[in-house]
Amino acid sequence: MSGWRYGGSKAKEEAMLQRLDALAKQWAERHDRMQERVEQLEQTVEDRNKHIALLTDQVEELSFRLKVVESQQAPLQSTPSSTATLLGTSGASLPPLTAGPTPSAPESRRGSRRQLRRRHTAAGTLERRGSFCSTDAHESALSRRSSTRSVSHDESLVRPLDQNSITGQPVFTISAYGVDSAIVGPANYQHNEDDLRMPTEKVELERVYGYQGRRCRNNLHYIQGGDNASSSTLHLTYNVASLGVVLDAATGKQRYYIGHNQEIRCLTVHPQEDVVATGQKSGLTRASAAHIRLWSGSSLETVRVLGGDNQLGDAVTCLAFSSFEPDVLASVHESDGGMQHLIIWNWRSGTPLAEAKAIHPEPIFTLAFNPRMPTLVTAGKNALTFWNIATAQATTTTAPTTTTPGAPPPPSSSSLLLSSSTSSTQQDSPPSPGIARVTLTKRPALYQPHPRPKAVLAVMFAPSGRTITGDSNGSILVWKRPVPTYNVERRIEDAHVGGVYCLQATEFGFISGGKDNLVKLWTWDFEMFPIDAGEVNTIDVGACVRCIACVPTVDGPSLSQFVVGTTANFVVFVDAGAGSVGQLVPGHADDVTCVRAHPRKANTMLTVSADGSVRAWDTATHTELWRRHSFVVEDEEEDEVPVSGDFHPITDDVAVGSSTGTLYILDAAGAVSHTLSQAKSAVTCASYSPSGAFLACGTKHGFLHIYTTADYQLLFAAQAERDDQVTAIDWLLDESYLQVACLSNTFYVSMGEQRVVNATETAITCDWYTRTCPLSWEAQGTRQSLTKGATAVSHCSRSSNKALIVAGDNQGRLTVYKYPCYSTKAAGLTRYLHSSAIGGVAFESSSRCILSGGTGDACMMQWKVVPAPERPTSTAASTRSNSVSTTASFVDSSSSSPKTAQPSTATATTTATATATTTTTHQPAEARNTTTAKLSPAVTASTASIAAMSLSAPALSAGGRSCVPPLYDTYLEWKSRAAAALIGDGSGDDSVSSDAAGGGDGGANIDRRHLGDAENEDRDRGQGDNGRDKSTTPTASRRAFGRRITRIE
Repeated sequence: MSGWRYGGSKAKEEAMLQRLDALAKQWAERHDRMQERVEQLEQTVEDRNKHIALLTDQVEELSFRLKVVESQQAPLQSTPSSTATLLGTSGASLPPLTAGPTPSAPESRRGSRRQLRRRHTAAGTLERRGSFCSTDAHESALSRRSSTRSVSHDESLVRPLDQNSITGQPVFTISAYGVDSAIVGPANYQHNEDDLRMPTEKVELERVYGYQGRRCRNNLHYIQGGDNASSSTLHLTYNVASLGVVLDAATGKQRYYIGHNQEIRCLTVHPQEDVVATGQKSGLTRASAAHIRLWSGSSLETVRVLGGDNQLGDAVTCLAFSSFEPDVLASVHESDGGMQHLIIWNWRSGTPLAEAKAIHPEPIFTLAFNPRMPTLVTAGKNALTFWNIATAQATTTTAPTTTTPGAPPPPSSSSLLLSSSTSSTQQDSPPSPGIARVTLTKRPALYQPHPRPKAVLAVMFAPSGRTITGDSNGSILVWKRPVPTYNVERRIEDAHVGGVYCLQATEFGFISGGKDNLVKLWTWDFEMFPIDAGEVNTIDVGACVRCIACVPTVDGPSLSQFVVGTTANFVVFVDAGAGSVGQLVPGHADDVTCVRAHPRKANTMLTVSADGSVRAWDTATHTELWRRHSFVVEDEEEDEVPVSGDFHPITDDVAVGSSTGTLYILDAAGAVSHTLSQAKSAVTCASYSPSGAFLACGTKHGFLHIYTTADYQLLFAAQAERDDQVTAIDWLLDESYLQVACLSNTFYVSMGEQRVVNATETAITCDWYTRTCPLSWEAQGTRQSLTKGATAVSHCSRSSNKALIVAGDNQGRLTVYKYPCYSTKAAGLTRYLHSSAIGGVAFESSSRCILSGGTGDACMMQWKVVPAPERPTSTAASTRSNSVSTTASFVDSSSSSPKTAQPSTATATTTATATATTTTTHQPAEARNTTTAKLSPAVTASTASIAAMSLSAPALSAGGRSCVPPLYDTYLEWKSRAAAALIGDGSGDDSVSSDAAGGGDGGANIDRRHLGDAENEDRDRGQGDNGRDKSTTPTASRRAFGRRITRIE
């Protein structure tokens, strides 16, 4: 009877499951139909809104033209003021113009702004409130240093100001930095509906230069598998800006995890599984709150999201997995005022197990689990704390969770979890369903009789389980086990000068790195490692050591081969057996302040950084061509660093402007051929004319200087009112005019008459050699976010084929528009991966790619410009492909075309390791004459691919797949899956390259709704995740979608 009852119950259960499955499929089909209808309605609304915006612009323009006509019929009220004042040799300004009545007393600031917004004279020109004038300080600003040759001034260079004006020209205003900027346009221009459309080209992330070594520690690790979890190839993973980078050192291929929407502050790798954990700082919105993301290093799919909703304060600063208990992750986050807090997580279920609040008021630098015992160590400024943790089995089951395909399996009911115990030092966390309660017991560290350091900077564990620390005194301390406290057992004094920043343990010894740029090898007897002929145990890596990752071998981590991350934001590979050091990841050590393209050499870019270097890069091979520090000197009063630069269009000379107002001209050999000093403020902009006959430079205090390059004599100079910083200079192709942009205004210079003039029809409509002025008529639409006062466009650049213009703002956003961009309502492709203001952006001379440089993150990102894939003929399919707006994805920089269903395994045709020895290998025609390098004969075949780095690989195309993290809300999860299931033509599939980092049909809508909206200025890309089916047919996708709903229920 009992058996019969059991069988009946099982039959009923199966019938119930079948019924639920049928209901789920019906619901999925209904949801598909509703979703398609909603998307069609949304597209209709969007089209009508664009039409309304166009009509509104036309009405405003007609109204404005009517006012212009009325003002032309009125009597002459005043004479238009000029936009700048020329300065003579003595520095005195020209006398004011006498034409017109004397200006009346100024009104209030607010009232004058309102009335001068669109004030016109009878001639129809704008009377500019932000006019330019001379200053008494010009003479001192033009003072010469005794060490540089003098530049003569001639009274004949001074020309009277142009008083002519153009009638009937429309003038528009854009609010920038609290000032209404005037932009004069052509008289006969009318808006075109095409001006508002999205560019047809797509932008894909192709390469990232740099490594975050300034604000992060222990963020460089080896992982196994790369883009194939079953592969034995080893890859490096590290973070830069808001990206998690996975680098194949053998081929130079980079892949990116872009699930974060703020700067990543810490990174760690699970010791046993394919899981990487990264923590970010907090932004200004709820969606950009500090949180932790766990993702697969092979598939780059999100496994779990921890925190959010301000649970983790201002930033997650430290992360560590436990080897003793593989389900446990520890994190340290910082709250307001710098207070540090510790949380123990069950990362599989996403629940916090214990929390120790306010553990220290000063920064915690490192966090580590002892692999031999349940002990956790936190170390930082004036802090070293040992935490004891107990373990036991959980008595209840965990809540059901949904994992992304390819993620590690959830824990079984027999998994060991942390159990509760009593402690008088920390308060227990409330129990979670199915999770045991945890208590942390704090144990102090006693230094007596040794001196207590100001900071403990590094922690590691010997194979025996002993704790070893490195501190700011340059000492290495070995700690005894607690009886009942931790005491110092042994001390190695002066191991490094300035502090021990990193410690890495191996089976045969350990490695230390310090502030003195040295890496040292030690035995477990705490003596320097003995070496044979040709070997070294002390290596200079060229910068302060931040992190060390040893090459994994069959016998464990290697003591002789390892990679080193530095505070100068570059990574090197070290072979101690051969005594060689080679660069794997190049990068600037400080803010990138200028990016320029060589006008006649394809794939050649120039970057200027506050680290004191000017560098040229090959964007095809992703290598550094040359680096020059020769012009940088250390002044007695302040350090002099380069700020701006430009390539000479004919020769190989480079003009570099410094922070002290000095302009250096470097020849091809890197020697300084000319030194010019016309101002005491920083030279913020430099630009050669198209023929190279003239050089114009602008300064922070608003000076403009124009030189002849034959002898670098000063032609003339002018200065802006209010010390308005010069940000960009553009030349006409025939060199008859140049436009100078300041922070809040712009003016024109006539080179034929050598005078500053008002905007003319010729100057506006002629062909410009470059377009880098955001306040120009053709680029005014790039400053659309300024109308809402949210961000400021700091740099822009036009492609050489005049099809696109790119703008970078002070929030790290990069947006590509169609050129010309007249309207502030124009749609653009937005990429939001820089974690701080963009310091420079430029199109490569062939318009193949864009290079952007960040200030706070000090990294450079190379973006490939590719045509958009052909859209499907079906209207419904086209609508579906543009509907997804909640994905977080990655870009694979190695594929030559967008991926569809399976990732390609394209490899680079050339490889290089990191030494100066170069050879030429036989390669295909398109990859010949590529430089390669070898480490040394000592590198074995098994580790050569690990040690190698493609410093000179051919250009790698960008493709990719998307990782779709699970959302917190089930309905949003189902909705996103439904959107993914609708995409059956591959144009918006997960396997297509990242929509957030570039690529994939439908990226335009994703960018506008998710990354580029001015309403969401703090880049809310969403921090939730949703699973997505990889099927390529709509039917298969819907079936898989139905099965997922059944499984969730």
